[in-house]
Amino acid sequence: MTGALHLSSCGFSIWSTELGGFFGLPDPKLYSRWVEFSAFSPLIRMHGTEPWEYGDAALAHYKVYANVRAGLVDYLHRQATESTAPVCR
Repeated sequence: MTGALHLSSCGFSIWSTELGGFFGLPDPKLYSRWVEFSAFSPLIRMHGTEPWEYGDAALAHYKVYANVRAGLVDYLHRQATESTAPVCR
């Protein structure tokens, strides 16, 4: 979280985490927390694992946050456009 905040404050507006990691399966509770963080990050990237691989509870949790995220897409697009616009107009 700290790294993401620092990165954003330095002008990097488009970044993501690798949801689920690179190798193996993290604990389903850790995955669920990762989903929560990723839903409110500029990008979501799943790498190597899919939500259903963590069981029914994790999949249901993912669906809730995927729907929240879907409601934010227009806002995120506007913010990404604004953050990459030239400072001087």
